[in-house]
Amino acid sequence: MNSSFFVVFYYLFLIGVACWFHSSVVTISCLALSIITEISRNTKRSQNSTSYRLPPGPNGLPTLGNLHMLGSLPHQNLHKLSLKYGPIMSIKLGRVPLIVFSSPEMAELVLKTHDISFASRPKRQGMGFTPYGAYWRYVRKICSVHQLNNTKIVSFHSIREKESSILVESIRLLSMSGEVEVDLTEKLGRLVEDISHIMFFGYKDGESFIPILHEVMRILGSFDVADFIPYVRSFDLQGLDHRTKEVSKRIDKFITRSIDQHVEENVKQQKHHKDIIDILFSLMSEDNDPTAQHEDEKLSNSDIKAIVLDLLIGGIDTSVSTIGWAFTELLRNPLVMKRLQKELETVVGLDRLVQEADLVKLEYLDMVIQETMRLHPPAPLLVPHEAMEDVKLNDYDIPKGSWLMVNVLGMARNQKVWSPNAEEFYPERFVGVDTDLKGNDFKLLPFGSGRRKCPGMQMGITAVRMIVAQFVHCFDWKLPVGMSIGDLDMKENPVLTIPRVEHLIAVPKYRL
Repeated sequence: MNSSFFVVFYYLFLIGVACWFHSSVVTISCLALSIITEISRNTKRSQNSTSYRLPPGPNGLPTLGNLHMLGSLPHQNLHKLSLKYGPIMSIKLGRVPLIVFSSPEMAELVLKTHDISFASRPKRQGMGFTPYGAYWRYVRKICSVHQLNNTKIVSFHSIREKESSILVESIRLLSMSGEVEVDLTEKLGRLVEDISHIMFFGYKDGESFIPILHEVMRILGSFDVADFIPYVRSFDLQGLDHRTKEVSKRIDKFITRSIDQHVEENVKQQKHHKDIIDILFSLMSEDNDPTAQHEDEKLSNSDIKAIVLDLLIGGIDTSVSTIGWAFTELLRNPLVMKRLQKELETVVGLDRLVQEADLVKLEYLDMVIQETMRLHPPAPLLVPHEAMEDVKLNDYDIPKGSWLMVNVLGMARNQKVWSPNAEEFYPERFVGVDTDLKGNDFKLLPFGSGRRKCPGMQMGITAVRMIVAQFVHCFDWKLPVGMSIGDLDMKENPVLTIPRVEHLIAVPKYRL
């Protein structure tokens, strides 16, 4: 069939789809005009792109490119494609080239060697998606220097210990009445949320932010067709614009109420430490900051809300997902659970709860967390980077404006990177291996690396290690009656941090 005939037929099909969704003559006419314009642009881009030598990749459809190949779990489908096309692969998302990297060597080139060239983000809201520039550097400095430094993280240790002990006592009392099923996903998720809310606002909130957070993660985890085919944005075919507006209202209401309540709590009590909102407000009040060179280095109320949202997302959702997967794998691997409990008995004993000072002595715990984040990274696809200039990479051309994405989960499941048992949960693979989670080892990048790595990494790791240690130490856990290890559903929820689809239910027995 003649290729031009196929293209015309394909665009007529798109118009037909639009007719199905929108009966307006004006709407259909505008879409038809846009498609004709797009055909012209595609022809020009095709002529201009011949000078670029892009990495190999699958052929795409006109206009859509390879969008239809991503599916609901893009990290899995991109991993399958990389097995065919190699560790550096190019696909088209509409008109945007996406370069996918699936090996430690390629990840190092992107996140270290050419870090400055790829330091920007596609334009989206929030610090994580802020383009590289003065405003991003200022916000990053606020987070790194004033909020998420080691001293500040350590200062919150009493909050983590106190809230963990409250939940331990609650579950202990429940377990005394016999075999009681506990929703670990709900209980530990709320624990992480309570800890985060106290660190941010100075008090626990009776209303959970997690339902709002789940909707945010579903939206962020979606590839918005309008980002890559701009002329369809007015149609909102995926409903993402409407959902974003709705969730934005809920976020603004929640954070505004939390800040107002924070002010009231400050009046009621004399606090011994500053929470994160205190720090942000004190920075905003410094009108004559001598380091502020221009307007990009001044905070507004909107900036504070955006920073709080980013930190809540990073501090709650990734931690909850990791803790959930850790307990799932421990229940699936009873020998690993027993070995971890043995280490806790040796280091902590059976006459007290775990304290954060104990964590540095728990080597096997570190291996369990590393293996969890290897098999179930909190961000299986690192937040996309954007090329700020044309770059030559391994004899391939990376055009300015391209999106770049490191498939962390693809590397984790790659037998060439790890071993033939790469798909198995095996913490012992880290025995005698000098590996960390901080972005220095490009085989293991749960928090990214380089300028754009997650600033809340240390706070997240500390919370995860503390909670896993505490609840493995205090309780023996088993599956509900009639349920076997094989019955545990390992399906991933198609949101940004891929938590388990099903809640994890287990039966506790207090062991201290």
